[in-house]
Amino acid sequence: MKVEKEDKSKKILKFEYDVLKDLQGKPVNNIDIPSIPKVYEFVENSYLNFIILELLGKNISEHKKSKGSSFTNICAYNILVQMLNSIELVHEKGYIHRDIKPSNFVICLEEKNVYLVDFGLAKLHLNRNKEPFPQRKNTDFRGTIAYASMNAHNKIVFFI
Repeated sequence: MKVEKEDKSKKILKFEYDVLKDLQGKPVNNIDIPSIPKVYEFVENSYLNFIILELLGKNISEHKKSKGSSFTNICAYNILVQMLNSIELVHEKGYIHRDIKPSNFVICLEEKNVYLVDFGLAKLHLNRNKEPFPQRKNTDFRGTIAYASMNAHNKIVFFI
């Protein structure tokens, strides 16, 4: 469960719920995205907002810390392939995550799947005709500075 204090001006959890529902609702090339957590419910009251999500596991940063060392080459390769596949499918559905970092990838050991989480900063990057939105300059920074692209550091983004 994710929780936020009710703020009429910022409904980040409602937006995240809508993005997750949209990602689950439309398979790409008849393939569901197995690397997106299931979202069950959005609950809003006068003090707090909640979204109820599938329970998964530790994120990549937590796994690395708990192991005390690096992943094996095979394990790292498998994780990387799943990470790239999930990002690609999210992009194909028209979204940009905008906060890609190890702590936003969760490993479900039972299924041996890697899930992309935390879509609170996501944005659409394709219009209804599947064309990219025009490039903008001098925008506010979004995401985590340590993992940001050069374009993000230079305040260049490619969507509205």
